[in-house]
Amino acid sequence: MKGIDIVLIPTLGRMDKQTTYEALPPHLQDLTHFVVQSHEFEPMKERYPNVICLPKTIKTIEDTREWLQAEYNDVNYVMIDDDVKFLKVDHPHNNAEGKWKKTHMTAQDFMDWELWLINEWKAGHVLCGMCNTVAPPSVQYWPTKYNGRVLHLFAWNGRAKNKPDMTGCWLFKWAEDMHFTLEILTRGYKIPLSAEFVIGPGAGQAKGGCSTTRTIKGYNHQMREFEKRWPDYVKVVPKINKGGVWKGLLQNKVRVQWAKAWKHGQMNKS
Repeated sequence: MKGIDIVLIPTLGRMDKQTTYEALPPHLQDLTHFVVQSHEFEPMKERYPNVICLPKTIKTIEDTREWLQAEYNDVNYVMIDDDVKFLKVDHPHNNAEGKWKKTHMTAQDFMDWELWLINEWKAGHVLCGMCNTVAPPSVQYWPTKYNGRVLHLFAWNGRAKNKPDMTGCWLFKWAEDMHFTLEILTRGYKIPLSAEFVIGPGAGQAKGGCSTTRTIKGYNHQMREFEKRWPDYVKVVPKINKGGVWKGLLQNKVRVQWAKAWKHGQMNKS
């Protein structure tokens, strides 16, 4: 089976700070295309060889992802946030200390992850991802966890004959990743997440990206709207932030029952 056709990195306001790109091995850098708004297209072309210019009407990340889904729906794409780190998680059985260990992914680790991804695509899965470094590793979900949140990295199996029509499925402001994941799960598609090769998020509200428009008031409103959209699976849990730009402010976090969504999707599919 064919592997990754293209790596897509949407980016805004970070032309000289491409953390994700710098962490990728050369063969994946060669496949990488930066996705930028029109005012950043020429400056990015001076810095990198492969740059995609969005239509001038597109100004948000949800609209960007929706446009990319339509453009690259039939190829095997990997879409990644521009500010992440990649880590390999070593199982306690594999080291003398008998502990979980995390190290930055090497070129060989990326090749091993790609082999994992190709095998999952071969099995017919239409969307794959990586577990998040925030969640502690677990023997129960090793080396692959199924049916959790996909964020930071979306590996789409565009060549799958059974892939669903995802038109409109990214269009939920500031919750587009969770919305897209629930759209997949509630249609009965299982989502594999690599637990051996994981992804770490950038700083919340870091300069550039969504921080250019996202406010705590707007975000909290959107999480309430997200709860209304998916009442069977989403619950808002307000919490005071302990750090970051929104430190000390009440933020509407959400709890999502991903496995329940998939189970309902299986029933609906049958």
